[in-house]
Amino acid sequence: MRLYSLELTDFRNISHSTLNFDGDRHFFLGGNGQGKTNILEAIALAQSLQSFRVKKHHAMIAIGKPETVVRTAWQHEKLGNTTLGVSFNVNSAKRNAVIDGKSLGTLQEILGVFPVVALSMADREMLYGGHPARREEIDSLICQIDPGFFQVLEEYAKVNKSRNALLAKMGMTDGTKPTEAAFEAFESQMAPAAKRIVKSRARAIELLRDKFRAAMASYAPTGEMPDIVYEPNAAYDELPELWRTLRDKDAAIGFATRGPHRDHYAVTLNNEAAELYASEGQKFSIVLAIKLAGLQLLYEKLGIAPVLVCDDLLLELDAPRQEKFWGSIENLQVFASGTTPPRSKGWKVWEVREGKIL
Repeated sequence: MRLYSLELTDFRNISHSTLNFDGDRHFFLGGNGQGKTNILEAIALAQSLQSFRVKKHHAMIAIGKPETVVRTAWQHEKLGNTTLGVSFNVNSAKRNAVIDGKSLGTLQEILGVFPVVALSMADREMLYGGHPARREEIDSLICQIDPGFFQVLEEYAKVNKSRNALLAKMGMTDGTKPTEAAFEAFESQMAPAAKRIVKSRARAIELLRDKFRAAMASYAPTGEMPDIVYEPNAAYDELPELWRTLRDKDAAIGFATRGPHRDHYAVTLNNEAAELYASEGQKFSIVLAIKLAGLQLLYEKLGIAPVLVCDDLLLELDAPRQEKFWGSIENLQVFASGTTPPRSKGWKVWEVREGKIL
């Protein structure tokens, strides 16, 4: 897959710009706050119509403007020459997306269609933010490969929230205390969703582990042996009984203590917890290796070459690791940004100044 055209209207500090891309290496150069990350953010919307920087889309709309529009044109292995339009309006919580003139009805329809992998400073949360950030990363990857997994996650979260509401009423003495049947009704819905989530995560890590180690080895010094291990909070076939026996305990703290919403991923370097014992450079190397492994898995499973956007993260790596990193992705289209020009050759450099791309 290759991006060959990007048009932005009222996207953050960019009032209007149309860019045409030839080649596979594009670098947006500029000082802080000039708008270079905004361009990468707009490109990465193609993956799931979600910014890699913010949760709420209103931040992407230029101040004082009613709407922002992002239009992209692609050369695609399965769709041929295809276009994607995405718009956000200040008066709506919804996003609108159109592929080749056809409106998308649900988010699931775009998952796995435009595999754009974003690397940014926020990805450090995979180590600094602990297990929730790792769950989000792996779940996002699974959703690209298996869009139906997105609905399973949403269903589980919705029912778990409803069950938590019952837990909050456990101590009621006014006759509104939930019955056993009420809990069982929710737990019977959670169980099959939990089974699907646990099995999908286990399979994803099984497919990812060797790629993760190989990605790390491709640009990190020898002797750095990373690993990532999936640690389910509980076996899925034990969860119904755990939910039943732990209701009083869970009611005391207000939420279910067992289930896939509490799953862990252990990331290690040389058999030690990476978040505790790895150096800063090693931590960034691990984060990049996780992302690269996911990128390779997407390519393998989807049959579509992902596009990579990389926002400043490589500044945290020393020069040798940077050079090896770029060499490991030489067959993919890359859009990167930074405050200093790239060290390696072959880049088309775009200067970004106060929302203008030169």
